Amino acid sequence: MRSLTFLSIILSLVLYGCEECGIDGEPTLKIIYPSQDTLSLKSIRVIGSSLPVPKEGIASYQQSRVITLPFNLNADSTTYIFEQQAKTDTLTVFYTKTVVNVSKKCGYVIDIVRPENNKEVESTFEDISVIYSPYYKNTKGIKSNGGEGMIVQIIRL
Repeated sequence: MRSLTFLSIILSLVLYGCEECGIDGEPTLKIIYPSQDTLSLKSIRVIGSSLPVPKEGIASYQQSRVITLPFNLNADSTTYIFEQQAKTDTLTVFYTKTVVNVSKKCGYVIDIVRPENNKEVESTFEDISVIYSPYYKNTKGIKSNGGEGMIVQIIRL
């Protein structure tokens, strides 16, 4: 019984000393693609990103209409090329990177925010909407996987 009490005390001290950092990835661009047009999307290329387009390819997004793409964190913009059946479109998103010091244990986190010059996108799509959503949310005690960053809704091709 005494060893069980000692073990309980040690375990509670270990768990009390753990800090939940929350972030477990990089900011991403979420693209909401028009549902009637997902079947025509053949491929997407990301210019300048060190991360590739997810291996699942376009097929897994045909029902959800949401495509998650990486940013080029070495620059303040990333260009995406959308190859469709009949045409090719480009989308360049602009952002400002900010560095947030989470804590000594967790270190620094890069966040994506709206650029000061308010130039958000350049695109060959007819109509799009852009939302900047914080990647890092300072919510103590609540695990946030992050991964927001920026949302672009393609309204009309």
